[in-house]
Amino acid sequence: MNDNALGITLLLSLIHAFLGKIDSRIRGIQVIADGVTIKVKCCFDDEITEVDQKEIDEIESEIISALCSPYNEVTVCFESIRLDSPTSLP
Repeated sequence: MNDNALGITLLLSLIHAFLGKIDSRIRGIQVIADGVTIKVKCCFDDEITEVDQKEIDEIESEIISALCSPYNEVTVCFESIRLDSPTSLP
């Protein structure tokens, strides 16, 4: 998969995976992709609960399922961080 196709697939997959799962405590989602590695940082306002982390883990699994195959080796890494307002987003 070329970088352009990967980028489009990644964005559509992220939108689909996060749809209905973003609550008011998620301040931002940062995505960095270089064609081989995809890093997704979910910034929460307030404590990250077990339920929150489980949701993020499920979203990560959906993204891995959508993007990784024997023909397309991509490393996907999600990170949940607490970044209370008014701290600036990364």
